[in-house]
This record gives sequence, C-alpha cells and structure tokens, in this order.
Amino acid sequence: MRILGLTLLTFLTLWNATSAQGNDRIVFNHGDRFQYDLHWSLIKVGQAELLFQKEPMDQNGRDMIHVIFTARTSGIADKLFKVRDVIEAWIDPETGRPILYLKKQREGKTNRDVRVEFD
Repeated sequence: MRILGLTLLTFLTLWNATSAQGNDRIVFNHGDRFQYDLHWSLIKVGQAELLFQKEPMDQNGRDMIHVIFTARTSGIADKLFKVRDVIEAWIDPETGRPILYLKKQREGKTNRDVRVEFD
C-alpha cells in the first residue's frame, strides 16, 4: 500500500512541476475518478480509487482541487492484513501547488495520521 501512496505523491509532484513550467492547463476535471483492482499474483486483494473534486476551502470561498485516494483490502487479504488508507490533498488550481496533505493510514495494527500544511 505504500507504493500507492508514493504513486499519489509522484503524481502531485509531476503536476506541480508541469504547473511551474507555465503550463496552466489542468488535466483533471471535477468528478474524474480512477478505480483500480489490487492483485497479489493472480488473487484480487483489494481496490483503490483516485477521485478529483472542486470544493471551497479558504475563507474567501475560493475553489481548490481536492484529490482523494483510498485503498482497501477485501476478501482473504482483509482477514490477513486489513488495509483502510485514505490520502487527501488540496491543490490551488491557479498555481498547481499543494495547500494541505492528509494521510489516514490503517494497515494491520498500524494506525498513523499525517497532516502537512504548505505555506
């Protein structure tokens, strides 16, 4: 599941690099949803989803892009090593820079919450 988190972080970094190069075209739209089946060898062990939404975040009601990534195990994998991860990021559509990053990691006996606010 850590690979999935790294995938989201890589995506956000690339998005930021593209924005920094002066490309102001936003590739993803409100409501875009990517769904993935997670497999271990030939056995399906879970699902993951990447969702893009626009929502007001700051005091001025300015819209931010809210990226939500969820990963969860199912079936026999859920009994062996239960995973319920949620990673969220809020991105300023004008600059392409992240504003807030939240991670709620629930993997086996590990419970970890991370909050990063960017200046």
